[in-house]
Amino acid sequence: MPGLKSLIAKLRVDYPALVIKTGERTKFTPPNKLFYAPTATSLELLHELGHYLIKRNDYSSDIELL
Repeated sequence: MPGLKSLIAKLRVDYPALVIKTGERTKFTPPNKLFYAPTATSLELLHELGHYLIKRNDYSSDIELL
């Protein structure tokens, strides 16, 4: 799996409408903001990217998606 910095760079190119910023925790905020903690892993970032890709706009928790 690529390093976090290279993954972020690739995501910025592949998804220009997605705003990616550092934050206190890793999370997706609809409609297009992805925050990542300084200690985030690539896997956590990809998980949050999944929320963006499925256009997750109105769920307050992951369990609601199921």
